[in-house]
Amino acid sequence: MHLPSGFTLAILLAAAVVPLAQDPRGADEVIVWSPTRKLDWKDFKGKPPAGTLGGALSAISHDYAAGCRDQVLQVRVQTVFMPRQSWVTYRIASSGLASRVGLVHEQIHFDLAEVYARRIRKLFRELRDPCPRSDAELMSMAEEVIKDHWTAQRRYDTETENGQVGRGQEDW
Repeated sequence: MHLPSGFTLAILLAAAVVPLAQDPRGADEVIVWSPTRKLDWKDFKGKPPAGTLGGALSAISHDYAAGCRDQVLQVRVQTVFMPRQSWVTYRIASSGLASRVGLVHEQIHFDLAEVYARRIRKLFRELRDPCPRSDAELMSMAEEVIKDHWTAQRRYDTETENGQVGRGQEDW
């Protein structure tokens, strides 16, 4: 069973948090979050919308499933970045300091998504007697953590003014 959930983030000029319509496993390629693999502007392979002067958009999602098999809870949770749905304008990618600050901002979005993936894993790890619960009930529990995640992403963009406030960025 797989119920994808995710969001996109418009960074630097405007912020939005909306569910992704696409199953991340169906994408041509994804980058699975790793503590050693950091994002690079080369990972942003999508095209900015016509008329976009500056900015970037990261397509980040949680790919997860949970259910019981032979009375043992089986859980898979991954944080993924989708390059073909993510874009950055040339103006931002080539702008020196703004480019570095923007990329750090994008990486923190990805890292924040992983924090919530870990919360989902912890929720399931600490769940007492999970197998009498239905797969739908288990997935509903994960969805509650994902809702909190969306709230945190919006707060991050608000407090950093989409990466434009250095002090707010440092706090995160």
